[in-house]
Amino acid sequence: MKMNTWKKLSAMLLAVALLCSTCAMGALAEEAPVTLKVCTIDVGSSAGLDLENQYLTKWILENLNVDLEFTVFSSEQWQTQFTLMLTTNELPDLFVGCQNGNRAEINKYGEQGFFLDFSQYLDYMPNFRALSETNPLWAAYQQTESGAIYGLSRIFPSRIGLCTGMTTFVKTSWLENVGMEMPTTLDEFYDVLVAFKEQDANGNGDPNDEIPLSMNIGAGYRICWLLMSSFGINNACANELMMADEDGKVYSVPDSENYKEYLRYLRKLYAEGLLDETCFVQSEDELREKYAADRVGFMSDYTGIQNAVGNPAPSALTEYAYLPGLSSEYTDGNIDFMLGNCGYAGGARTYASAATEYPETIAMLVDYFLSNDAVLLCDYGVEGETFSYVEDAFGNKVPSYTGYWEEKYASQTEYANSLKLDEAFKLVRSDFMNTIIENASDEMLEEMIYNDPNYTYTANAMKEQTLRKADRLITPYPDLVFTEEEGTERSTLMTDIDSYRGMMRAAFITGESDIDAEWDNYVNTLKNMGLERLVEIEQAAYDRFSK
Repeated sequence: MKMNTWKKLSAMLLAVALLCSTCAMGALAEEAPVTLKVCTIDVGSSAGLDLENQYLTKWILENLNVDLEFTVFSSEQWQTQFTLMLTTNELPDLFVGCQNGNRAEINKYGEQGFFLDFSQYLDYMPNFRALSETNPLWAAYQQTESGAIYGLSRIFPSRIGLCTGMTTFVKTSWLENVGMEMPTTLDEFYDVLVAFKEQDANGNGDPNDEIPLSMNIGAGYRICWLLMSSFGINNACANELMMADEDGKVYSVPDSENYKEYLRYLRKLYAEGLLDETCFVQSEDELREKYAADRVGFMSDYTGIQNAVGNPAPSALTEYAYLPGLSSEYTDGNIDFMLGNCGYAGGARTYASAATEYPETIAMLVDYFLSNDAVLLCDYGVEGETFSYVEDAFGNKVPSYTGYWEEKYASQTEYANSLKLDEAFKLVRSDFMNTIIENASDEMLEEMIYNDPNYTYTANAMKEQTLRKADRLITPYPDLVFTEEEGTERSTLMTDIDSYRGMMRAAFITGESDIDAEWDNYVNTLKNMGLERLVEIEQAAYDRFSK
């Protein structure tokens, strides 16, 4: 099926889903109010708020005829209280915003009859059906091997959102000062690093204060994900332990030849002074201080460029460009871009009691928050009441808060939080602006990057521009669901193996250990620590996921 045809079909499916969802919720609103006892965790933008008196809660009552009675626990209280609810079999009707709930645990208790199986109520969930068609990895993660759905995780439908973790930048003024272009291959990347080191790349008159490439084992480690993808290692998980081939065979990364060559490449950079010598010991603050002082050519940070370099003026944003993938003999000559997310958050975020008197109501309510209408509602409220559409600098119609908040809230921030409750109800992690950016022409993207008066679009426009330059977008190894027994054994194996792998990574790159002389001993040690057993566990979980 051609991509344009697929996009049109997807749009039709979503349109039908929204219509069905609206009709279903409309029918619900004609009945007497239903009271649901709801449990959530007090974190994020909803922290400390009186949830029962917030805008979104009142909107749900007035428009969907669902009255929410909240019980709120702190993160510290959560596991103890959750266990107590299960032990006494006194569960609320609905759990929302219970982030990173252990998926295996939720599935286990679901099979024991504690949690509602949403798969039995899909006739009330058209948005879920539509999103499942267009996001099969997310759909697969929601289900047990038998097809039951005991909990839902957040979905990341925007491509821009999926590349958040791959935030690697280059200082464009440095490229100009040394007379070079954005590198597209590993060899070109090396040549640019050499030029940064040997010339006065930052133009301050001192040819010796430049750090061509810096990172740390933290925020600045994202660049290693990009470099690993240049060696055919497409895994954005920090542990870098597993991958699966096109036939679904899981294999380990840290003992592979590709990983060995990746380490050898970084060793070369380190030995020649192209990689920051403090990369394994510096803090995130120390790293960002170097960025802000214009001492680093290539950098990465999960916060995005603004926070990484000290929330600069709009003009400073244009001094950086995203680095797309670097091709090599391991990538078939393509410029690949490895996404930083497989399309969904791990764990179970929203689930319900199997003993609830209102399973259909809950199914419809949860499904509403999988709609585009709910995304807009959570972020902005209702048009004509809490926001209105205005024309921005680029001619786009965008929502803008009205003065509604001034009458009822101490600040616009408090008002925005009362709308969102995004740590509670919002299941679709998206943004109104993302749709505008993804549909913008190449010329408009340039405008958004270089001439955005409020840099509303700039950072995400840079991401979208990078996505369009890549030949292929690679989805990393997915989050999987493990049985209780698998999870316990896997946790122990991973802790020991990854600790050793991390120690040896630093030793190989810094030259403390010789890669060629010590490699066989390193691999044997990994195997003795249970690496092959870890692969077996991952393979079993991957096979269930694939079904």
